[in-house]
Amino acid sequence: MQLIPLYTLTAGKGFAVVADEIDGINIAVDESAQGVTVAAQSTSELVDALSTIKAEADTNQEISKQLQEEVKRFKNI
Repeated sequence: MQLIPLYTLTAGKGFAVVADEIDGINIAVDESAQGVTVAAQSTSELVDALSTIKAEADTNQEISKQLQEEVKRFKNI
């Protein structure tokens, strides 16, 4: 008869350990998901910044072309 209460106590502790481990896994998964979210947001911000830089570079290139045309006009005078 003493084996059943001992088994019940041992099994209960085992289940508690398993539950703690599952909680730990859930926390790790949540933290990983948050990390992926932050990385995705950072990537999106980087893409936006690169798009802005490209647009500004295109504008600068157009201004440079216009200035070259103006310089050519002065050379012809």
